[in-house]
Amino acid sequence: MPSTHPLVCVSICESDWPSLARAARDASKQDRLLEIRLDCFTAEVLKNLDPLRELLVTCSHPTIVTFRAADEGGKCDADYETRLRFWRSEGLQLPSTFVDLELDIAEQLSREARSVDWSRVICSYHNHHEIPRNLDRVFDQLLASPAVVLKLHCASMMQLIVCSYLICWSGESDTDAKLSLLRWGPAALQLGFLDQRAVLF
Repeated sequence: MPSTHPLVCVSICESDWPSLARAARDASKQDRLLEIRLDCFTAEVLKNLDPLRELLVTCSHPTIVTFRAADEGGKCDADYETRLRFWRSEGLQLPSTFVDLELDIAEQLSREARSVDWSRVICSYHNHHEIPRNLDRVFDQLLASPAVVLKLHCASMMQLIVCSYLICWSGESDTDAKLSLLRWGPAALQLGFLDQRAVLF
């Protein structure tokens, strides 16, 4: 069963490795999940991922590595091909607890039948402008993903509506138990079930 004590997810967005290390140390003073946003770095900084690998290996807390697309809230202008190439070449091998892949990236990697450890993949979709008319279709696409964790975040600022879901596999191992620790959205988390998956709203 999923843990009844979800961790707070702290998103770390820094522009250089020393600043990232300091922020991670500060965040680690409490029991938290650390999300490291690679879209906050320049392409030049990302040419050397050794400091990141060292941080991930030595970090005592669960971690997520994210390279968010600009149209889903990312801080850089890396296009789809650049991000796909990153995940193919280096990203999936990073020693983080989870990697967060946008839905389109996850679908492409799944079609390629690559050797991906889907048990540590978060497949996500973000729309910070509106709740899309095809939300049901997006939801179905997420459910079709082989990823063990699914995230759907939509916001309508005009209506001040925020819709945030985290769907995760309900299992008995230590890894599965960690999947219920995530926070996204301002509302209190409620736990429900969809088939064999746990859903956090």
